[in-house]
Amino acid sequence: KISHDHIEWIRNIDYLGFDDFPKALALDNDENIYISGEGGKSTGEKDIFLTKYSPTGDLTWQKSYASHESPSEAVPTKLLVTNSGDVFLAGWVKTETSGRDFILLMYSKDGHLFIDKKYSGGTFSDDIPTDMKLVGDQTLHLTGTSLGSNSKYNVLRYDFFKTDSSI
Repeated sequence: KISHDHIEWIRNIDYLGFDDFPKALALDNDENIYISGEGGKSTGEKDIFLTKYSPTGDLTWQKSYASHESPSEAVPTKLLVTNSGDVFLAGWVKTETSGRDFILLMYSKDGHLFIDKKYSGGTFSDDIPTDMKLVGDQTLHLTGTSLGSNSKYNVLRYDFFKTDSSI
């Protein structure tokens, strides 16, 4: 018989003491837990947060990402972990010139930011990533919507170890 009332542990994420909303959860091969979400600030701005817990619930690390514009608005939408423990996080950041743009972040298993890529579907379009899939540990496919005067969907393919600089 399975007991439904046995909770092994609970952790609360309080990014900066304001409204926080988890958006995605992923596990790695060692059962470490990764949670991404949007963290509110007293100014009403939003940052992306990424938290890693051990399988026993110990906080391993916590990272944040803010838009480089003011006011800052950054929201995650998808999260995945590679077989080697690297973490890909997709979301959007708000900009003054192009609306919302895709953001793709890659963190090492130790929490170091290695990749910070943006994509804009056009001036004043809202580009919202909706899904991503990884082929091996180096090629990523990212899809989402560009909402504007002519809404469309986008598919982006990233090869992170390609040596041809023309692509």
